[in-house]
Amino acid sequence: MSAKGSATGTVSSHNFCFSLPPVTNTFVVTNATAVLHKGATPPYNAPWLQGWTRWIAPQTIQLGELGPVGSDGFLYQVLPDNETLDFTPRVKNEEFYHFGVNQQKHKLRLAENGQVLEPDKVVAGAEFCVGQKVTFAAQWDPAPVGVSSNAYDWVMSTKYVNHSWQHYRLDESGTRIYYGSVNYDMDPEVLKLAAPWAWWVTGGDKNVKLDLTLYFDNGQSAKLRERGMFRMLKPFVTRLESWGPFAADIDRSDWLPSLSLMNGPMVFKVYISRTYPGKFGITQLVNMFSQTMIQPPPYFIWHSTLGGFWLDGEKEFYDGETTVTLDSWPSNGEFPEPSVIYDMPGQTLCYVMGSYNGDWKDYVRFTPAGNDSIAVTLARIEWHWAATAELSSGGWTVTSDGVDGPVLHEDDRFPEWTQVRPAPKDSP
Repeated sequence: MSAKGSATGTVSSHNFCFSLPPVTNTFVVTNATAVLHKGATPPYNAPWLQGWTRWIAPQTIQLGELGPVGSDGFLYQVLPDNETLDFTPRVKNEEFYHFGVNQQKHKLRLAENGQVLEPDKVVAGAEFCVGQKVTFAAQWDPAPVGVSSNAYDWVMSTKYVNHSWQHYRLDESGTRIYYGSVNYDMDPEVLKLAAPWAWWVTGGDKNVKLDLTLYFDNGQSAKLRERGMFRMLKPFVTRLESWGPFAADIDRSDWLPSLSLMNGPMVFKVYISRTYPGKFGITQLVNMFSQTMIQPPPYFIWHSTLGGFWLDGEKEFYDGETTVTLDSWPSNGEFPEPSVIYDMPGQTLCYVMGSYNGDWKDYVRFTPAGNDSIAVTLARIEWHWAATAELSSGGWTVTSDGVDGPVLHEDDRFPEWTQVRPAPKDSP
């Protein structure tokens, strides 16, 4: 073929099974051979022409407007679909030559937990739940050849976490002793991995984007972008049912009396929606100060969380977790079984006076069914109690008492603590 000839091609979905831009295309130039006899006619592999041909090095070939071919005969390009392009091979200082050109499309798709995503809609099967671990991956059809390495840059809709950590101290042997809550944040390094993971804490339709750079064995590179849509389900608190009124009294059941929230304990139930199977419970944190006098001149024994919120009780979930079993989902209907708080904080009384002042934060948390799921916050409930008791000739009496709440607040933050307040009632 003469260099004055031409070769054009349409990057078309008619001959291939892909139609959405962009598409990675592999062009392969084969058997590029210079013909030295100007009177030669096809076929150019005829025996009499064997002495009149010369092999052409692939790296000297310009494939039309697409650019130079690599030393292995490959050219990798990311091109819009359905465009007509000139990819006539041209060789400098060669007037007559023949060649073969093959082209292969490679379509990139994003997948989440194995489900292939579409860039502009949420497809069936692309529905997940907050707290569920999801892992993304780039999927090729077919996979490009000659790839030496990849560079990944993932971007995802908020709000999610992908990294867990916990406070620790070192014992005498240097072993880590972990304590406090397991905490979560976002590690940007995870977004550079081939298969990043995440746990979402907010619901709704979400997007994921991958900017991918491919590096090939022949020194070429190609950059492309692909997107995907998916949906995150999130249960919600349907009802907070409190059992007031709440009031303090003097508890005389032990050998020492105590000031206690016992005449009307803090009792409430929390119900959630039938959105997704799993389990839910309440993590209660407390910030408190209580005291009692032991003898004159005034000596006090006091108990405090030192101005911070500690885990209230030795269990992460105050009353355990309620299992949510569903035959079908999602639904905005209410799941019939609640999670419950029943609390009677108090302070043992010794002499003259005693008091208690506390603030509580109760995090309603849901853990979806499935491996590696985490508990995410659906809402936060707050309440406050302050009371004082005094000793007179008639015995101990409550002289001041007040309860605020419980009040439901929107919140999706994780509860954090480093200390545990195990005693339900403070004693001297």
